[in-house]
Amino acid sequence: MDDGSTDDTAVIAAAFDGVAVVTQRNQGPSVARNHGARVAQGEILAYTDADCVPRKDWIRQLVAPFEEGVIAVGGTYDIANAEKRLARVVQAEIAARHAQFGDDVDFLGSFNVAYRKSAFDAVGGFEESYRYASGEDNDLAYKLQDTGGRMRFTQGAVVAHYHP
Repeated sequence: MDDGSTDDTAVIAAAFDGVAVVTQRNQGPSVARNHGARVAQGEILAYTDADCVPRKDWIRQLVAPFEEGVIAVGGTYDIANAEKRLARVVQAEIAARHAQFGDDVDFLGSFNVAYRKSAFDAVGGFEESYRYASGEDNDLAYKLQDTGGRMRFTQGAVVAHYHP
């Protein structure tokens, strides 16, 4: 899902076999993610962000914990710009926090997450009034929690993040 990028992102992505790129004028991450969900045909919706680089086994690791009753699975961060001191500090804090997570969680960040499409659709997806990435994933997690489905966390699904 391309939310009106101004670089060659859509062209580069479309060059890969089996990749369909859907574009829209820039409307923010919630609108873009929901647009992608509406056109998606699979049972699982997987999301990461433009400043993240998934590991080669990311999808396999992200969908592995789905079992009966699990409606969402999220993964962790690695660091893509370790040459930056502040990025290393931010990454260390995130790694320490994620190391304490159990298998079941009550929140998953949209930087590295997959949802059962049926559960996502049932709660209306991301709240589109969030114009920027700033709480829309919390809001969705709360709505999903209210359905009684389980949300899982896995250290195996990793995206490297460019920390600003």
